[in-house]
Amino acid sequence: MDPLSVMDHLRAGLLSLEEREIIREALRARRERNRELIAFLFRKREELKPFECFVKALEKTDDNHEAMAKNILRTYGSNAQLGEEFGNPMSRNRD
Repeated sequence: MDPLSVMDHLRAGLLSLEEREIIREALRARRERNRELIAFLFRKREELKPFECFVKALEKTDDNHEAMAKNILRTYGSNAQLGEEFGNPMSRNRD
């Protein structure tokens, strides 16, 4: 996954400027940037719908990322099911 490209497609305001800078500048390895992006999204309030925004950003990035989004949705269910049947994977216990 290319976290910088995915970030470009996230809904405005989901990540703060500081969070974006940390991912862009402080972390050089793609794997570290991926981890940091997921960690920031994991800590977001559920009403911001971070998981759904992440999947939509993947879909908009390119064909490879779109395929990744489809695999995620296949694993966790459709967007309609995420909140109801399966629960949002990013809303699990954060304590």
